[in-house]
Amino acid sequence: MGPQMSCHREEVRRKRQVLERIIDVLKLIGQSGLSYRGTQAEALYTQDDDTIDHGNFLEMIVLLGKYDVCLKEHLTLCTEKSKQIHQSGLRQGRGSLVTLLSKTTINYIITTIQRLMKATIATEVRESGMYSVQIDTTQDITAQDQCSVVIRYVTDIVHERLVAVIKCEASTGQYFAQLVVNEVLETMKLDVRQCIGNSTDGASNMQGQYKGFSALLAKMSPTHVHVWCYAHVLNLVLADTTQCVLASGSLFSLLNNIAVFIRESYQRMNIWEKESKDPRHRHHAPIGEIRWWSKDVTVTKRPSTPLHGSMHVDTSPSF
Repeated sequence: MGPQMSCHREEVRRKRQVLERIIDVLKLIGQSGLSYRGTQAEALYTQDDDTIDHGNFLEMIVLLGKYDVCLKEHLTLCTEKSKQIHQSGLRQGRGSLVTLLSKTTINYIITTIQRLMKATIATEVRESGMYSVQIDTTQDITAQDQCSVVIRYVTDIVHERLVAVIKCEASTGQYFAQLVVNEVLETMKLDVRQCIGNSTDGASNMQGQYKGFSALLAKMSPTHVHVWCYAHVLNLVLADTTQCVLASGSLFSLLNNIAVFIRESYQRMNIWEKESKDPRHRHHAPIGEIRWWSKDVTVTKRPSTPLHGSMHVDTSPSF
């Protein structure tokens, strides 16, 4: 039993060293905001093929393995076993090849990191004694509504932490109130009565007098104060202001049409870039409806020197 236990301990030690390196790579990818996995070719028996993109995670692991003996030995062993299984054509049972590099293991690690981070945030929030909540929704690339939940609190400095991004199943104020309280605050063991404020946009499901998110949250926390998002208010004010004045409405309509006209042709885009001496003004984007700052950017993104002939359009406001 002695030699077997010694071999087992050595194997555990090596796997822990490999896992430490994997966790460090995952943390680096998360801090950089990169995607983890590729869309295909993630099997280890394809790792020797340099013509295939295996995704950021596996590519970083392979690169690190060139300079790390422990990780290189692990990759070599797992790759050879994966090739043998693939060449045999037999379907292996779950757990027959433990590489610590599969998407299942990586998801477990990411989930664990998430829990540790939320536990640390929850401890800081409880020590601060009070906090506020900010929520908003947006669609992802699959056209699914995702609700982001941000908690703000103060220790020796002001903190703003994103604690959850949850797929929305409804759009009512009651749904969002239950989502924040049940799926966020309770899981983090935070007292809803210590929530002294919330910030949302001006939608009726958020600011409704009786069944809005803010009204329902105020019933749970008597000292609760609602703050209408100032960026949203500013967006509404500027949108209405630029449309109610004929001159400004015509100006931004012209600028938007110019941007669309230039972007529709690569030849016109090349001329624009050639005539724009300032590299900051080379990309002329259309005006976004919900991005109030895009109007200012569009006005200021003009060539530093006038365009010659009929190419010059005076976009300076005259009011």
